[in-house]
Amino acid sequence: MFVFSAVGVQASLSVNIVTQEEWIRSLDNVDALLARVPPVHKARCEGVLRGLNRRGFSQAWQDWMLYQNFFAGKAAGFYVDIGTNDPLRISNTAFLDICLGWRGLCVEPQPRYHRAIRSQRSCALLPKCVMGRPMRIRHSGQGGIFRTRRARADASNSTSMQCVGLLDALVANGLEGRTVDLLSIDIEGSEAEVLRCMPFERLDIRTVLIETNTADLRALDAFFGFHGFANVATLLQTDRTWLDNLYVKLSSKLRHPGRAGACSSADKGLTMCMGGGEWQAWANPKASGAWGPCGDSP
Repeated sequence: MFVFSAVGVQASLSVNIVTQEEWIRSLDNVDALLARVPPVHKARCEGVLRGLNRRGFSQAWQDWMLYQNFFAGKAAGFYVDIGTNDPLRISNTAFLDICLGWRGLCVEPQPRYHRAIRSQRSCALLPKCVMGRPMRIRHSGQGGIFRTRRARADASNSTSMQCVGLLDALVANGLEGRTVDLLSIDIEGSEAEVLRCMPFERLDIRTVLIETNTADLRALDAFFGFHGFANVATLLQTDRTWLDNLYVKLSSKLRHPGRAGACSSADKGLTMCMGGGEWQAWANPKASGAWGPCGDSP
């Protein structure tokens, strides 16, 4: 189940929503796509490719929603999956390479999944942890519960690990300058540690699918809004609790008043004008704390 948010006219997005005409044209290519799919996956692929009422590989129909609304008919796409985990079970990106033939970069630091990813997926495997920039972190847990945090001297019950930056990882894999049609990130609450230091101005990322079941969406919306993205959909689990949100890059960043303009005498009593007569910091949305600028303590 998913819920779309009001984000204005379609032209404001860098990725157009699939029209009815484009969807009908995509159906003409379904048989050709299915001919390349291993028999074990044909039913899941066909359900999404034809828009049938059955899910693909994802937990909350993420792949179905993405294909129906943004990727139908798109060939030669590229994705980055940070926190791949199991290559097939509740995967947000398996549909993209198995059913559509897209290229991808699967980021998974846990060795227990590496053999399965290499044998069951066509994505390039980066068997390391990735952050917005190179840094040393500590991690704890395993499997689906694999948590990270920046290394501290007093950390216990965890293991130290050196992470690479996403931009460096793309360059090392010969993908510099490549448009990232989808960045999927699911790392059990550590998403801010990856994204807040990411050089968005040097990466052409079109859509971001991020796990948000433990996130403050106000802070998350402010963070992505600052980087030129809009929250367009909330994906729900079967018990109607939220799971993921989809952010899509706008064709241009939204403009905000900032702090430069002085308030008029008529506005002096307004909250945003109290304290020096200038617009307060929150008038220019930019998250703080966990989603604040790179280098700030979360």
